[in-house]
Amino acid sequence: MATKLLQTDLTVEYNLQLLNELYSDTVYVDPWLQKPWIVKVAHDIDKEKKLSKATRSLVIAATKQSAGKVLFPLQHGGKLSFDCASMGQGRLTVQLLSPTKKIVLGEYSLSSLPFTHVQCSIPHSVADAKLVMEFQGYSKDPAFCFVANAVVKHRDNDFKKPNVVFISVDALRADAVHCIIPKYNITPNMDALAGDGAAFTRHFVVANWTRPSTIAMLWSVYGSATGVNIYYFQVSKQEKHYFYTQSGVVPLPVLFG
Repeated sequence: MATKLLQTDLTVEYNLQLLNELYSDTVYVDPWLQKPWIVKVAHDIDKEKKLSKATRSLVIAATKQSAGKVLFPLQHGGKLSFDCASMGQGRLTVQLLSPTKKIVLGEYSLSSLPFTHVQCSIPHSVADAKLVMEFQGYSKDPAFCFVANAVVKHRDNDFKKPNVVFISVDALRADAVHCIIPKYNITPNMDALAGDGAAFTRHFVVANWTRPSTIAMLWSVYGSATGVNIYYFQVSKQEKHYFYTQSGVVPLPVLFG
């Protein structure tokens, strides 16, 4: 899940009259746009081929005496990423603001176009917090910060085990699984699950579980990496021994066990 910040109900806190100083051949301000802080910034991709690109951006205007701020509502933490550039010199500070504390996530001295990609982490505990981007100019003349592609990618705690739902029809039942290959004892948790499985008596399959395509599904690797010969319907004892003991392939049931 991800939150696109430029599409949220953001709050602009700077003198919008400064945008009247935003005259440039590379910045297009839509005269009918109800949000004057959203502009299109054109920048070169390949000067030799004369290729350019227009990027929808949030603009923050500031001077040395007056910083510009934009506040974004935030429900969850995660990984913040965005592209930024400036017209005029200045510094961008990204911070997390809550009723009880302020956390600085990063400070960046901006350069002119093209855009620079930035990433930083937002703590997961962000109840009643806002993400603040504050731009400070270095001179009395207005400077402009452009922020594009601002996204917060939310994620669960990295230390939690993956939450996986595995569905297998035809093979995952008590009379068929039994560690698949009892000698190697690789799927005890799947065996326990199979005790509550259901048998489908009128099913149709193109091959048994030992085919490389099915092995690739169970082990999340290409069939060619398993050491299994793709030209035979059955897998030989020698191939099974290599696959389970020497190939280095870690079975998914072991990873999620």
